[in-house]
Amino acid sequence: MNHVTLLLVGLLIGVAIGGALVFYAVHAANSREIHERRRRAAAEKIGVEDVLRALPLGSVIVDRRGEALHASPDAASLGLLVGARLRGEFTEIVATARADADAPFAPEAQVVPVRGELGVRQLEVRAVPLDDGAVLVLFRDVTAEHQAEALRQDFVANVSHELKTPVGAIRLLAETIETNASDPETVAHFSGRLARETERLSELVSQIMELSRVTSGVAMERELVSVDQVVAEALDRARVGAVARGVELVGGGETGLTVRGSEQMLVSALRNLLDNAVRYSRENTRVSVGVSRRDGNVEIAVVDAGIGVPPEIRGRIFERFFRGDEARTRDAGGNGLGLAIVKHAAAEHGGEVRLWSEVGRGSTFTLVIPDAGARGDTQPTGVVGETGETQPIGVVGEEN
Repeated sequence: MNHVTLLLVGLLIGVAIGGALVFYAVHAANSREIHERRRRAAAEKIGVEDVLRALPLGSVIVDRRGEALHASPDAASLGLLVGARLRGEFTEIVATARADADAPFAPEAQVVPVRGELGVRQLEVRAVPLDDGAVLVLFRDVTAEHQAEALRQDFVANVSHELKTPVGAIRLLAETIETNASDPETVAHFSGRLARETERLSELVSQIMELSRVTSGVAMERELVSVDQVVAEALDRARVGAVARGVELVGGGETGLTVRGSEQMLVSALRNLLDNAVRYSRENTRVSVGVSRRDGNVEIAVVDAGIGVPPEIRGRIFERFFRGDEARTRDAGGNGLGLAIVKHAAAEHGGEVRLWSEVGRGSTFTLVIPDAGARGDTQPTGVVGETGETQPIGVVGEEN
């Protein structure tokens, strides 16, 4: 009886210990699972979306069916999503990523043109496979980079074309002078033409360098600039060419105004407007510069009584190397860069250039720059008053 009792007691103790061990094992497993769930939940809460939001790229996560599980704010506006689904242009990229999930190298980025709310954009896209058939799509808008590269290539092609003409002419003229070295009249005649072609080439190179500088993307040093000083210097630089063509230069309007920016760039822009006005004006006419303040801006208007700009080309005259009448422009010495420089200089100063024109009556180009005085900036020292041989001018024409 004692043996039976002892056996039962031992059995009960074994069962109790075994149950306790099982209980603690299950409890430990449950604790680990609970801890792991909490860890994953915490990671999901502070992890995926925050990490994706911190990336300098847009992102979309899609499941097996192409439904978006996550999307950055610009995904829809750039055209990656149609409703809650990935757009068709990207399904092949996603399928390739799933098929190459075990590939040792990261997938190559592809550039895909897509039409969205912002128009046609060029998107650089890379797809990365995740668990359970999900795919992370990373994208970057490279439209501006593509446009800049296209402009660069176009610029190089145009420069090459433009340089061929004066360089070829100089070579032929030099050969002609060498061949006729014993004829003083011929030498004198072709030497004058050689000088004009050399001057044209020099002007073209200077304009190319100036345009390259204003469009370089390098931030300019901003300082308070006297508008009177800008007008006086631009008039002074343009006066020789005006006298040669029999055109009178006058300036007037409000004085003592200031803008914030680069004096050199503003003088260059105004000088180009004056050179254009003189170039396309008739002899014995006047080109006027009028300065005024309006709606928080300083407006510098260059008014001529020249040939005017035809309506059909007004939208293109600020393009690089654009010349409406090739024959007339070539005779006048224009190279199609001056107004492009003006446009970029105005944009660099947070302003714009406006045009009013009527064929046969003339044109008014108005450089509009934010008024530093309207923002409470301090007046610069050395402000110039009335600009030399100037006189006030009246209404400078409407602007559209």
